[in-house]
Amino acid sequence: MALIVQTFRARFPEYSDTAIFPDSYVQTFIDDALEDVDQTKFKTSIADRITAYLAAHYLTVGESSKNGNTGTSAPIASQSVGEVSVSYAVNNAEKGSDAYFNSTTYGQQYLALLRRYCPGILTING
Repeated sequence: MALIVQTFRARFPEYSDTAIFPDSYVQTFIDDALEDVDQTKFKTSIADRITAYLAAHYLTVGESSKNGNTGTSAPIASQSVGEVSVSYAVNNAEKGSDAYFNSTTYGQQYLALLRRYCPGILTING
């Protein structure tokens, strides 16, 4: 069974408000994740989990961008208050890199699942 909106919402109740996250909007990110995860490499339940975390990552990044945050989405390595200074813990946040996926907890879980079920996987620009 391929991942569907209802299953996604059950796993991620933070995205269950259909007024804020209409089905068609959520489905767009699920569709992207379905294309990016080779569903034939895993048994169905594992493929659905990996796809769900990738879709949640895409949705979270999309929401951040929609809300006007088009800058770096990454953990803060250091910050200052006087003369305001912020440093991010990312070398290269290109899409597909570890840094890109590490920018959300969903992306981190996606990477963890890939490493668990595809131990030979290589990432570039991480």
